Amino acid sequence: MNKVAKSIALCTALAGILTGCAVPGGFGRGVEPTEGRFVQKMMAENCEVYSNNVKRIVNPDNVTVMSIRDGSFEGERIAHIGMRGLNSQLKYIKHAALLSCGGEDYWAAQALVDLGGDPYRRIIHTPSQKKKSYKISITWDDFDQDLSGTLQMRGNFSATLAVQLPNGQGTCLGSMSFPPKKSYGITWSLSCQTISKGGSGPTHSQTIETGVVGESKPQNLHQMRLVVGEVL
Repeated sequence: MNKVAKSIALCTALAGILTGCAVPGGFGRGVEPTEGRFVQKMMAENCEVYSNNVKRIVNPDNVTVMSIRDGSFEGERIAHIGMRGLNSQLKYIKHAALLSCGGEDYWAAQALVDLGGDPYRRIIHTPSQKKKSYKISITWDDFDQDLSGTLQMRGNFSATLAVQLPNGQGTCLGSMSFPPKKSYGITWSLSCQTISKGGSGPTHSQTIETGVVGESKPQNLHQMRLVVGEVL
């Protein structure tokens, strides 16, 4: 019995127990085939994959799309992927032509621009009654005015950030997360791909709540100060 046949047999045997089981190059339960093929194509043509520090050639037929779900931002999709023993992730926001491979920062992908995406499109959090959200403000050496945005909790230990740049320059996306030891304080990062700048640093706080302040690391050339505001 070859590997594909074994995978099919295993999926069939465990169908009543597991969800998202997929053969190599196939799709997990609930993955719409058209979107699954799109993810395979984006992964193969835009993402670099390494195993033991060796770059691997990614073929769409070897990309298994195990699941795809909505992300924190409007239009954001997050695909969980398997490739011959490796697990990875592909995130994309089509209307803003943004792509992220393996958890890296978003970047403007020409393939998504060709499909009508615009990196300067405004990106906002998807409203949710289940996820707590806050206003945030950013003071940044690069701008005369404070920047405004939102923070949305993602579970109990992390959050996503969306900050609007002035004059239609796009949206900065980022995150807040707890380190392995909570006593170290929460860290944050923000990336503004349309202007190729960003910042990151600690908050000196063990919780995400109104009044929390984060300042970018001293080595950042353009200092940034983030303040968590009122609950939305």
